[in-house]
Amino acid sequence: MKTILVLFQLLSVTGFAFSQNLLDSSFSVYRHGRSYNSGTKTWETFALCGQYITADTTGFFSMQTGCERNVWIALGHYTFTDRKFEIRPFDYTLEAAFLSVRKIPKTGPTQKVQFFTADFQPIKGYDSSWVIRLVKKRKSVIIDNTGEQIITLRRGSYDRMELLQMTKIFGAPVVLFLDKRFDYKVAINLPHAAVEQFIIGGTSVGGTGIVKDSLFFLNDDPDGFKFVSNEKQKRL
Repeated sequence: MKTILVLFQLLSVTGFAFSQNLLDSSFSVYRHGRSYNSGTKTWETFALCGQYITADTTGFFSMQTGCERNVWIALGHYTFTDRKFEIRPFDYTLEAAFLSVRKIPKTGPTQKVQFFTADFQPIKGYDSSWVIRLVKKRKSVIIDNTGEQIITLRRGSYDRMELLQMTKIFGAPVVLFLDKRFDYKVAINLPHAAVEQFIIGGTSVGGTGIVKDSLFFLNDDPDGFKFVSNEKQKRL
């Protein structure tokens, strides 16, 4: 009973709540990396790099590892029952890249394409996290649309676009085919954590996570993660 009270007191203080085995507001936890000092022959905290975990309202569990332009992301889907997060590894071969593709009939000279994460937040990103390859026949051009919520093209100039950040994460080309008769609004099957910064590759994470003594522990790792933020759910 004491453990249950501690858990729910922590969740109450931090503002986290649960509904249907999912969070109804996202949370983030972090721990610093460690580096080996050959002089003292000891492990020391390395503040510039580390591991950053988020769990969102759609059931995505994400763990970023690394720093600067050498960051990997591990993905899973979680449920929360009996004070524990049960995490199922994200299967890149079975999961669809797009959750939905909305085609909007348009005829003007400019074609517009907008992408949203799995929790329906517009993708903006930073540090070249949303670079796209535009293709028509043998013509190909790479553009960096990081920081722009809407991609604008001359209608009919390209017939497909490869989403290079998603290609790196899924390990196979992720392509949206374009029809000049339409504008597009596309929800991708990735959380915000996977597109908010430059990622060099994706993998999966699974197992069990638990909140204990104001820390988050993943699987059998004795080093806990500290809670660092709590963001309210945002919907369009």
